[in-house]
Amino acid sequence: MSEGHLSNTQKSLLLCAGLSYIVVIVSFFFDADWLTLLFFMIHSASLLYFTFLSSGESDIVFAQGEIEGLTERLKLVEADRDALSDKLEEAGGRLRIMEEELTRCREQLADVCEEGEEKVSDPNLPLSDPLLPSLEEDYSPGEAMDLIRVAEETVEELSGFAGAAGLKVQISAVTAPLYIKASPGRIRVLFRNIIDNSIKYMKRAGLLVITISTVGDDIFIVLKDNGKGLPREETPHIFELNYQGSNRISGNGLGLTQAKAIVEAYGGTIYAKSTPDNGMGIYIQIPMD
Repeated sequence: MSEGHLSNTQKSLLLCAGLSYIVVIVSFFFDADWLTLLFFMIHSASLLYFTFLSSGESDIVFAQGEIEGLTERLKLVEADRDALSDKLEEAGGRLRIMEEELTRCREQLADVCEEGEEKVSDPNLPLSDPLLPSLEEDYSPGEAMDLIRVAEETVEELSGFAGAAGLKVQISAVTAPLYIKASPGRIRVLFRNIIDNSIKYMKRAGLLVITISTVGDDIFIVLKDNGKGLPREETPHIFELNYQGSNRISGNGLGLTQAKAIVEAYGGTIYAKSTPDNGMGIYIQIPMD
């Protein structure tokens, strides 16, 4: 039947069905289930009555099929919404766990400093450990360098290798610039060795977050990835020369050993924390002066 031959009743039914469908859509996004059900029934009843008035039994069957199809699509949309809510809740839980772990690590490192477990090192004196990279020619002992800038430059330098391995590196700092009396070249090697270790051992696409903060006169650096990690019993040995653990791959095993030597040369401390499938965390404390 054409639109020009519709009765006032049929036009009213179409208008009612359209308005009801709009209310169904709006109430769906506001999680008003009772309102959704009520207006969906009104919408369905309006269409059924309209088809009953407009045509015979075959048109009614067709309309019922359309209603059933809309009902199925509505169920699919609800299922997608529930799945997305679950994923968001899971991601929020992981973020809270990472924040709690970072807070605990900062407290542990701060306790170590308060208990007086300090290593004396004068940045004006030459560092003779054979594991340490040689100082760059333009470095003046006692000169302050911007730690944040060196970290950013190192990340940029390794961005091609990290991208090829599917590793995204992010830097989070509470303040910038952040100055420390140290050799820019050695600090760059420190970051490069730890980032390179994540690139080699992640074994899957993932994320490495570098967090830099200060507590009193100390700088705290946390490098945490979400790779496969190591068993707890192996983690304390990763700074040993030539140690590579159960996930051994080609390499000389020097990177983290050299990183430890650099940190300790400046009177700092470094340790690792890892469990299988929960990634690897490297935690560093270095005095500013």
